[in-house]
Amino acid sequence: MFYPAFVPTVPPSSWRPAHRESPRIFARFPSLRERLPFLALAHVPTPVTRLDALGAYLGRDDLWMKRDDQISPRYGGNKVRRYEFVLPTPSPAAPPRSSPPADSPRRR
Repeated sequence: MFYPAFVPTVPPSSWRPAHRESPRIFARFPSLRERLPFLALAHVPTPVTRLDALGAYLGRDDLWMKRDDQISPRYGGNKVRRYEFVLPTPSPAAPPRSSPPADSPRRR
């Protein structure tokens, strides 16, 4: 069921910052910057929305939800933060491909 209270009061275009330059872990541990590949995908920080309807139903006024579904205009959910470190890492077992193999059923 969809609750109108889940919709942020501020339109996404007005709060969405540009890609972050680097995650905070690099500020805390500068030596990781050279050893840990990073590809900026997330638009952070994501908004936090008060859940008025659910809070009223539960008899609470302190329910909030972090909106990681709005972390990127292209991708949604909390996995985007993980992909920023996984995608730029080449895998020797699986070389990158731009299309399926010629004999693949996906090509038909």
